[in-house]
Amino acid sequence: MIESDPYTALLNPPNTAVFPPVYKFENVKDNVLAAGGELSMFLHGLARADDVPSYVNANRFGQPAITHSHPNWAHYRKIILAHGSKKN
Repeated sequence: MIESDPYTALLNPPNTAVFPPVYKFENVKDNVLAAGGELSMFLHGLARADDVPSYVNANRFGQPAITHSHPNWAHYRKIILAHGSKKN
């Protein structure tokens, strides 16, 4: 899954989503979405991978997922627990 904000995948299994860097039109050197750019290269590797979670875990891309090391983990943990996920 490709999401713009890590919180949108909070209840998903670990290492099943990536969060590309925020696009800013002022950054003329941004080629993340270009052919041969970072996202393209990541997706080419993902297409050849044996399984998604292992590839995503080994090839970090973009913004980090929300985990126990996030500064607002206490808030996100409450959400996870309220929705019945076992990720804590």
